[in-house]
Amino acid sequence: MEKKTIGQFIAVLRKANGLTQQELADKLNVSNKAVSRWERDESAPDITLIPALAEILGVTCDELLKGERITYSEQVDKREAKVEKQVKSLIQREISKYRIILWIALALVVVGFVMPFVLAPSPDVPEVICWVILILSQIVAFIMVTIAVAQMRDIRLDSEMFENADAALVKKYDKYLGDFSYLIYYLIAAVVFTFYLLFTYMMPEYTGIACVIVILTAGYWLLKGKYVTWITGAKKEDKTIQEEIVHVELFKNMNRIQIGTLLLYAALFFFAPYFEPSPEDMIVEVITAVIAICLLLANVISAIAGITKEKENRKKFIFYGVRNILLLPSAFLLSQIHSVGWGYDNGVSPYKYEYWYPEYLVYTAAWALGIIVIFYMMERKARKK
Repeated sequence: MEKKTIGQFIAVLRKANGLTQQELADKLNVSNKAVSRWERDESAPDITLIPALAEILGVTCDELLKGERITYSEQVDKREAKVEKQVKSLIQREISKYRIILWIALALVVVGFVMPFVLAPSPDVPEVICWVILILSQIVAFIMVTIAVAQMRDIRLDSEMFENADAALVKKYDKYLGDFSYLIYYLIAAVVFTFYLLFTYMMPEYTGIACVIVILTAGYWLLKGKYVTWITGAKKEDKTIQEEIVHVELFKNMNRIQIGTLLLYAALFFFAPYFEPSPEDMIVEVITAVIAICLLLANVISAIAGITKEKENRKKFIFYGVRNILLLPSAFLLSQIHSVGWGYDNGVSPYKYEYWYPEYLVYTAAWALGIIVIFYMMERKARKK
């Protein structure tokens, strides 16, 4: 059907309702000449008359202005478009509010980290003031982000409006809820962890910065996926290579032997000095060295045996076998968290335990987490191919 002009539509509706031009004019408090001009399309009704004119003629304002009846499907489409626009506006507003809170929290984290370094050199500022600024800023930032995350998560999980939202907008919402909130939380933890190392003198003197960076970077990548999955309610990622072959008994045995030798290797070097009868007696050191070599060989041989026997998943066995071998240095570093100083008391044993080196814990964590993350990233890259 050909679309009518507004004037033609008014004329049709007037006649359908059994009204003359004069009667319609009287109802609207205008002259019949005005109605006549409308119907000849010489002029249009004043915008203020549209609602009343639509009501008299039994149509909607939209239909009157469009010059034709609007079908049900068109009404539904229009309603859906309006709902989609409202949903988009609401989600954008929540994102904007959350973005502001994140920036404020990030500023607090940075200020809390920088201020102790700025104030510490001043002799007039007690050390406790620096710690108060650090702790308070991190607590306030943590509370701000936690409240905002709780509100956004409730909206994300309980609201039905996301069913009608644009996929790109939902992804943006999830990114702020998951990735960016995790970043703030992790920065807070990183600041507290770093200052704890400094305060307890566990920071290694020369390689401390590199070790801490490795630990923090590794921790960020290892924890991020689980946090984002939980907070956004998203589906879990695809199974890892290890999960795909964990049912293989040979793989389980290889892992048990390699991890077991790691623990025994660390314990061996940790406790061996306590069994040394005197600094001149080398028998304990020789036995320790022999056992250590046997443990190393057992670790390597178990990997080779698994790789040799397994045919279907050989590449995956190599992947995890090599990773477990490379974790051996971390076991040795862990065993060195103390340094046992032996000395005679009036020429008579036993000998004295003198001091320990807690920074070896930092070395151990840096090496182990570094190896794990490197292989984790290699695994993800392999899966995408």
